[in-house]
Amino acid sequence: MYMGDRKARPGVSLNSLLMEILGTAHVQSLLRDELFVLLCKQTTENPRKESLLRGWELLTIALAFIPPSPVFQPALLGYLNRHRDPTFSRVFPDVNRWPIHVQVSQTSLLC
Repeated sequence: MYMGDRKARPGVSLNSLLMEILGTAHVQSLLRDELFVLLCKQTTENPRKESLLRGWELLTIALAFIPPSPVFQPALLGYLNRHRDPTFSRVFPDVNRWPIHVQVSQTSLLC
């Protein structure tokens, strides 16, 4: 629902969805890696620009608050590194006009 692929329940905001996702993953540590696996899957070759950007946004926010397990961390770092290209920031200086692949690269760098 956060990524916009399914409609949210009436009266449910993006912020409340975010808090529910992060709260559940924080309390149930076994779900942390599951969250990261699902986000990696949903941001791989996602054809919907809005969904893709929200997925990367959710991944960035999740990583700011909950860490992956030490076992999953190398795989997640590999995934993030495959999606970043540091040369894009020199080629595309105007953030608002960046193509989707450049936005994903910059977001993966933040992660």
